[in-house]
This record gives sequence, C-alpha cells and structure tokens, in this order.
Amino acid sequence: MSTFTLRLLSLRCIQAQEGDGDEIYLKLNSETIFSWDKIGRKFRNQIRNNKQTASFDFRKCRFSTGKGDQDTDAYTPDQFEFVDQTEPMTFELWESDANEFLLGGDDNLGQLVVTIADAQPGEIAHGFMLSDAEYEFRYTLTVN
Repeated sequence: MSTFTLRLLSLRCIQAQEGDGDEIYLKLNSETIFSWDKIGRKFRNQIRNNKQTASFDFRKCRFSTGKGDQDTDAYTPDQFEFVDQTEPMTFELWESDANEFLLGGDDNLGQLVVTIADAQPGEIAHGFMLSDAEYEFRYTLTVN
C-alpha cells in the first residue's frame, strides 16, 4: 500500500472577518494542531499593531509582523510534517468567538480533505472562505 507525506507550508490571511483580527485555529482530524493564542497574534490582512499577523510559515515557525518575520518557540516545524499517511486527512479552519458573547459560536471557515490521489509536484494552495473571511492554506503532498 502506498503512503504519502503531507507538509504544511503556510497560512495567509487575505481578508479578516473581524476588524481587530481573527482568532484562527487549525484542526486536523478534529484535533487542534495550530492556534493563534499560542503565537499571541490575531490574523489580519493589514497588520496594524504588534498583536496581529498576516501569515504563519509552518516550515520555519515564523509569523509576519509590521517589522518583518518573527520566530516563535510555540511550535516546531516537525509538528507540521505528516509522514507515511494512508488515511484521508481532514483539515478545518476555525475562527474563535470565545469570550465574545454577542458573536455566538466559533465560525468554521471551511474544510479540506486530503488523500493520496491529491499528490502532485510543487505547492498546493487551498482557499478557506466564509462570508467576509478568506485565507490561503499552502502545503505539499508527495507519494512515498
């Protein structure tokens, strides 16, 4: 049976849902693997302060700031490489509304199911969108 390796590359905010930035978290097969609060930055396409970022680089565990990229020790690159996979992998991007009483529950910005049939050379881009929010998710998928 063939296996595949999936490597997360980046997550970029094209349009934030909330004016002060989105509280983004990423789930893999229902488990949170990345969260805005671990890096201490909300996602916003136009960074206005030091509590916001426009993107996260999973390969280097760096987020963008108004003064360039900054490393974080909250994650390590190997946490975003999935080797010898055989089963479909389901990614979900969420925007948290915790502690925001009037906004209701968390917003699911979309889902991506990845299988070995999706393997191709180079980077693969996927868009997550819901109402006003839009994010670009990049990864590689290779057959072992």
